[in-house]
Amino acid sequence: MYFNLDNIKHFKYRIIFSLLLLLIGILILTIGFIKTLFLTLCTTLGYFVGFVMDKKLFVLFIEKIEEIFYIGRE
Repeated sequence: MYFNLDNIKHFKYRIIFSLLLLLIGILILTIGFIKTLFLTLCTTLGYFVGFVMDKKLFVLFIEKIEEIFYIGRE
């Protein structure tokens, strides 16, 4: 098996999740389960907030709320 980009693309999720779970395992062994769980929760929340801001979903959400509450109040 030769090392090339096609092989990496074919197994990209195996590689990503193997490295991710290796990192989580190292964190559990070094800082403990609860702290690792909290760190994972904060990272996931940060990713979600970034995703919402990138897609401008927050602005769309606020505009929809304004439409609902400001109908006929002009």
